[in-house]
Amino acid sequence: MKKLAFIAAVLLLTACTKEKNPVADFGMSIISDSEVQVYNHSKNAEICTWEWGDGTYSGVYHPKSHIYPKSGTYTITLTVQSSEGLADATSKTFLL
Repeated sequence: MKKLAFIAAVLLLTACTKEKNPVADFGMSIISDSEVQVYNHSKNAEICTWEWGDGTYSGVYHPKSHIYPKSGTYTITLTVQSSEGLADATSKTFLL
């Protein structure tokens, strides 16, 4: 019985201290010839940084949209960070 209680305590301690890796994920829609709307679907993320591909950045977790200065090919990169300092990033390239 003591052995079972010890195993249960170890499992509980491991579950409580296990770090959750963040997962960067987003969807997007082109809503005009110069504007893109993004949808943040990231998991376990406390901090988000959007790199819009035109030299600008945003730290808003759920930005509504981004307006580009001209037509072209752009790459949006979303980098997320967990409260433990773990990070993940994902990118999508599109043509306006």
